[in-house]
Amino acid sequence: MKVAFLLLLASAAAAAVAYAAPRKPWVEMDITLPSGETPRVLVREDEGALVRLTSGIRFGFVPSIRQGPAPLHVVVAIWDVDTEPNNRLGEVEAVVGGDRVQSKTSPSFGLRVTRVIRK
Repeated sequence: MKVAFLLLLASAAAAAVAYAAPRKPWVEMDITLPSGETPRVLVREDEGALVRLTSGIRFGFVPSIRQGPAPLHVVVAIWDVDTEPNNRLGEVEAVVGGDRVQSKTSPSFGLRVTRVIRK
């Protein structure tokens, strides 16, 4: 009974810490695919957005906010998620609200970070 109470107490403490942890900001991006389509995605920083090409191959896009003086920059890692293990193809760095940046990956993607939402 004492062990069950301690586990319950530990679970409550862990939940309180998780609740108090600051949430990561959202990153909104336009991703121009090789077909010319441009889906808009909204994803938390350091989490991935999946996009499927017409060929069926899936790619992941993981944004990370670069800290520093304005203007705000976001580095977006591009992953081939259909390989085992997943293969990092490269990355692009974009200014928030700036022009589209073309990746040097194969296939190539255009990325534009439209905004960062911190709430």
